[in-house]
Amino acid sequence: GLGLQSALIGLVAGFVFGLGLAWVVGRIKPGSSGLGGGDVKFLAVMGAWMGPLGLLLAFTLACFMNWLVAILFNRPSLPQGIALILALW
Repeated sequence: GLGLQSALIGLVAGFVFGLGLAWVVGRIKPGSSGLGGGDVKFLAVMGAWMGPLGLLLAFTLACFMNWLVAILFNRPSLPQGIALILALW
């Protein structure tokens, strides 16, 4: 199982990463946050459950799935929350 220290590091990492990503995307593309508040909180919970390395793997997989959906189905992407849930599963 995951130790308390690793879970806390994952929780903070997920939250800070989510907030940072939403801020950067908001700066690059004004009017779009890239991630909603629920996605940021979900990343924090994923980090607490999976640890920081598991979070990195799941987020990378979610981004890959979104890229694949955009290419195969010629649509912008899935909502990020759906991709995160699928990657977690």
